[in-house]
Amino acid sequence: MKRSAATLTIVLLLAAACAAAVGCGGNTGKARQYMTVADQSYEDAAAKGDQLQKHEEAALPALMSGDPAALLQAAPRIADIQQSIDTYRASAQTTKADYAKITALSGVAEYKTYANMMIAALDTILASLDTGQGLLDGVSKLVQQLSAGQQVDMQSMKAGLFSKIKQALDQGQNANRLEAKAKAYQTAHKLLE
Repeated sequence: MKRSAATLTIVLLLAAACAAAVGCGGNTGKARQYMTVADQSYEDAAAKGDQLQKHEEAALPALMSGDPAALLQAAPRIADIQQSIDTYRASAQTTKADYAKITALSGVAEYKTYANMMIAALDTILASLDTGQGLLDGVSKLVQQLSAGQQVDMQSMKAGLFSKIKQALDQGQNANRLEAKAKAYQTAHKLLE
């Protein structure tokens, strides 16, 4: 009888230890599955961000030239940039929702920490898109004024553009730092294993 009680105690202790260990039961499998989906969604969003950057880089010389004719010539690129912003924003919001699924799980603290770190990176990306949208709205208004033959202070316009571009670049760099920190955490805590 004592032997059965001791064996039962050992089995219960082993079961408790297994339940407490990472990867054993609970929501770990679900968290890993959600993380894999969210990470792929993040990569897809990043590709949309790369596309946006290509459109912006194509229009940037005309914007920075201060030449009204060059700006008017680049006007058709505004629609491409707007579409890229909208696509990237939608993808980033979807990705954020994918990571939020992890934060709703219980018993997966390290996965939740990683998800929250990625959500912070996405929030910064979304803020940079808001800044970019403000910049694009200003450029669109400027193009409309130039198209209507109105006089525009190009020096003031350039100063405002530089300020918004710098803000968006700073936000983008911050998002990259946050992502790198999250990925380092993911690796250090062996969340991919």
